[in-house]
Amino acid sequence: MRRLILSLAISALFTTANAQFSVAIVAGPQVSSVSPNFSLQPDTSSNYSVTKHTGLSFGFIANSPLSKRQTLFFRTGAIYSARGSQTYQAFNTGNVNLADGDLHLSEATTNLKLNYIDIPLNLLYKFPLKGKTKFLLGAGGQASLFYNGSTDFTTVSIDTSTKPHYKQVINKDLPVGTANNKYRTIHFSANALTGFEFGRAFITLGYSQGITDFLKSDDQSFKHKTITFNLGIFLGNPSKTVVVKDKDKDGVPDDEDVCPELPGTALTKGCPDKDGDGIADREDKCPDIPGTLRNKGCPLDSDGDGTRDEDDKCPGQAGPVENHGCPLLDKDRDGVLDNGDKCPDVPGTKKYNGCPVPDTDQDGVNDEEDQCPTVAGNKDNHGCPNKITKEQQQKIEYAAKRIQFEFKSTALSPSSFPVLDEVADILKNNPTLKIRIEGHTSGPVKESNTVLSQKRADSVKDYFVSKGIASDRIESIGMGSSKHISKDGDTKENPVDRRVELIIF
Repeated sequence: MRRLILSLAISALFTTANAQFSVAIVAGPQVSSVSPNFSLQPDTSSNYSVTKHTGLSFGFIANSPLSKRQTLFFRTGAIYSARGSQTYQAFNTGNVNLADGDLHLSEATTNLKLNYIDIPLNLLYKFPLKGKTKFLLGAGGQASLFYNGSTDFTTVSIDTSTKPHYKQVINKDLPVGTANNKYRTIHFSANALTGFEFGRAFITLGYSQGITDFLKSDDQSFKHKTITFNLGIFLGNPSKTVVVKDKDKDGVPDDEDVCPELPGTALTKGCPDKDGDGIADREDKCPDIPGTLRNKGCPLDSDGDGTRDEDDKCPGQAGPVENHGCPLLDKDRDGVLDNGDKCPDVPGTKKYNGCPVPDTDQDGVNDEEDQCPTVAGNKDNHGCPNKITKEQQQKIEYAAKRIQFEFKSTALSPSSFPVLDEVADILKNNPTLKIRIEGHTSGPVKESNTVLSQKRADSVKDYFVSKGIASDRIESIGMGSSKHISKDGDTKENPVDRRVELIIF
């Protein structure tokens, strides 16, 4: 078959010969792709990534003039052309049961390499420029005769183990014929070219688009697209055979070898691949550990949290690296995550790092509500010890409600003296008791309110001292507007919030 193809190509070349016949040798790189995506295991749920194939073209072309001025030519030839594509596909394993003991495809790479003998049939126009320089423009059709080819199908499978399973199947004996799933012996393309000619030498840039398919499956028809850059020289004698060099002897021609000085593999375009995962070391973020193309050469990270599955204690749930890939929890549901919760099993508040409000004296009244936080007391006395009778307590509460001040002043109103005298008598008759005076104001919290409340509390203290009560038994505190007893005290001036509280302990 190959001899027949070569014979047909050479015959087609020399049938154009006449008295003005000229032959040139051409060679150069070309970039090709296949449309649609070519995969040996198509899957509609896969994500595809396609890499164009870089190959070599070389051979002979012949020009026959069609005009006396030799500006219009018929061009044909016989050109060896290497085409193909590389298709990476990531399979959807979201609904796969990895625990069933079977291997399931995670990803696959299909390398298609096809070699043809192209017979172009073009009209070429040469626009004379300066000296021997000419601008070339041509177009026409092209017949491509199948010469040989191969497919390289590399798969990565996964199961419950952490190590991926690799398999490579290379087929160098592709089926040829006209039936489905066979490669056509001949197919046709439309092409165009442009370039410059400098005497005997020329350069051209060509493009070809398949008109007929080179392969047809049950569902799709595949066609080639090719961009070719050629250097050529017209000869009087047959040209020498083009020698493909392979400096590092890795089986990848130097013109296709990205790393021509270092032995590599065809899968990595001639570059080294220590871990054998099909990703060149220079692009592999984990060159010593087999990984995946999707993960840039590193092992899989299913939940995408930055922790590899083999190190991830929760591979199905995203979590920070410092927590071994597991999400941060809040067991007591208090809004403080366990990694920052000092009391992870007891609901608390952010203010106390996830712990409940403390109760320093352990009297059942938390410190924020306890008016005697360091002395155990009773709930009905705001956390302070209850050393007085119920009747005395009522007198003190009544007195606190009757305390009045002069208008816009911190001075006590004389109407307050009788009730304060009754409290002073209670303190005189119970020398172990102490009293705490709290001044409160209304409205929003501000410094002036705090100062005013402190001065009024001090006025009450001064009055008790004037009645013979030792000052070390009296504590006066200006609370300002920090503790409203009205519901809207934060936004409105409410008279009920302007008060003095007397607390015995």
